Amino acid sequence: MPQIDFDGANSLVKTDKIQGQGGTTVTVPTSHTLAITDADRLTIAGTAVKAGALGKVLQCLHTEFTGYTSVSSSTYIDTQITANITPASTSSRIVTIVEFTVSSNSTGNSAVGYQMLRGSTIIHSVGSHGGIKVYGHTTNTREVASVTGIHVDSPNSTSAQTYKMQFNSVDSATIYINAWGLGSSSTAPSYITLIELSS
Repeated sequence: MPQIDFDGANSLVKTDKIQGQGGTTVTVPTSHTLAITDADRLTIAGTAVKAGALGKVLQCLHTEFTGYTSVSSSTYIDTQITANITPASTSSRIVTIVEFTVSSNSTGNSAVGYQMLRGSTIIHSVGSHGGIKVYGHTTNTREVASVTGIHVDSPNSTSAQTYKMQFNSVDSATIYINAWGLGSSSTAPSYITLIELSS
């Protein structure tokens, strides 16, 4: 028969279930802490979870790329900016961070679109918002734009995931990724960082 045992001398209550008396929520008051002394014994919705791992970084992958790519079409093209990660849990979130430079061969202003894909699925895109503006002036003073993009993804898988960047030219100017406007040399490397966070 279910029962509650009180041990007043040790401030101990023994029971198998706790539920709200007037509702569906059991609240730990402000400034109080619910301490779990054995992290391996915590289960959430039937799944064992280590309390110390909640919301923590599980892995971080960082890759650098040199060389440059050009595009002059509105069709998106692949680049060497790509990386793979195998999530430890289906509930993990993957933070993607990309850093790259873009420029144009045009003396006028132009724009470049880019999108991040997981496999063949587009998870983030700026092309639909007009792209990144690239400013051009005279032949010898074209500007280079430095761009950082951050996106949080939930692949819901423990299989290897491939993240990659694609670029296009919004207005048909020749756009260079990681190069000055005439494509004569690389300006700086590009980077992609993948960070797995436990949920």
